Amino acid sequence: MPPRLGWIILAVALLVPALMFWDWWTKLDSGQAVASRRPTSAAVFPGTPVARLLANPLDLKGDAPAPVPQDAGSAPALEPRADPDPTPSPMELERPPAPAAKAPKPARSKRKPLPTIQSLVRLQGITAGRDSVVAIVNERVVVPGGVVRVLRGGRPAAVKVVDIQSDRVLFQHGGRRWLGTIGR
Repeated sequence: MPPRLGWIILAVALLVPALMFWDWWTKLDSGQAVASRRPTSAAVFPGTPVARLLANPLDLKGDAPAPVPQDAGSAPALEPRADPDPTPSPMELERPPAPAAKAPKPARSKRKPLPTIQSLVRLQGITAGRDSVVAIVNERVVVPGGVVRVLRGGRPAAVKVVDIQSDRVLFQHGGRRWLGTIGR
């Protein structure tokens, strides 16, 4: 393709929109294009009762007088609402509600009794070997003479393992002794 042919195609491609713009601009200047596009005031569908409504509003003359505004003093006064707005205001949210009636306070209960040491010590198993016997108490392995620590009322308490036999363990705390068996 020769190089001159490309320039000719470009010139034609730019000439078409330029001619369309020039045609539009000349009609706009003369005012004829706008007047020719505006519909006439004649009815589109003559003989129908709606023909009057289809007239161009720019062609109609405004002969009707404007309505006279009413006097503001003659308007009825608004009556206040009978029930208040159910949405609380920010002031109502900040202010604590007034107490309706003071209910008697329930009797203050005394401290809950502390659980017994026996209920806190849980024997989980006993293992016997040739030379030694050990017990599993509260998930810890202890030997005879060992100490198990438990929490009683938030305070630590020490329970001593006095003796371990094949089916039971002898515990001591605060001078009291008791036998613990597996599963109890």
